[in-house]
Amino acid sequence: MLHTRPDYAHIQDPHGKIPTEEPVFLLRGCDVAAPYAIFAWVAMAERFGADPSLTKTALEQVKRMHEWQDAHGAKVPDGPKARYPEPAMPTLSDEERKLVSSFRDTYAAIGRHPIVLFV
Repeated sequence: MLHTRPDYAHIQDPHGKIPTEEPVFLLRGCDVAAPYAIFAWVAMAERFGADPSLTKTALEQVKRMHEWQDAHGAKVPDGPKARYPEPAMPTLSDEERKLVSSFRDTYAAIGRHPIVLFV
């Protein structure tokens, strides 16, 4: 696995499921943006037809990350640990609002606000 950070190079796949040269990106629970990045990935994975059990597992990890952050604090990557407020929701068009409503209930079930990315 090729990590984006050399100090994470020791984190490897002992079962060989990830090819040696395949790039990977590790998101840590202490990263204030990590749960939101995973949620955005879930939204896109669902649009591409990912297995619902996979996206459910990812959302469960989002919930665990938020719980960990509530207990231990969070930080901007490589920044000082601090408490951060929930990010503000963007202003959405009617079309975007319909898209958001299609997955808002799932995220609301874990008690957080989604960050919505439109590509």
